[in-house]
Amino acid sequence: MNSRAKRVGTQLKKELFQLYGNNPASLILFGSYARGDFDEESDTDFAIVLRDEALSPTSEILRITPFSTPIQIENDILISLLPVSEKRLLTSKQPVYPSIRSEGVKI
Repeated sequence: MNSRAKRVGTQLKKELFQLYGNNPASLILFGSYARGDFDEESDTDFAIVLRDEALSPTSEILRITPFSTPIQIENDILISLLPVSEKRLLTSKQPVYPSIRSEGVKI
């Protein structure tokens, strides 16, 4: 894992645990940074795995943005966040979820 992606993930995870308490099940880096084929224009993709099955991804992104924006600015990197329930991550066949399961790196 790239050291910058790891640093960003660690910062993000700290903020998420302050925001959600013990609700986040995990934070998973996926996409080009997880695979190691990123370039200078790549964003950093993170799945925020939550225990709550009744989550609204849009509401969660709005909730997280005030915490993630300073991290993006500090590290000069674009972060893409995907809030998802544990159940959906484990069972959904939508293309992004099998990719997260197979190539994702837990932070």
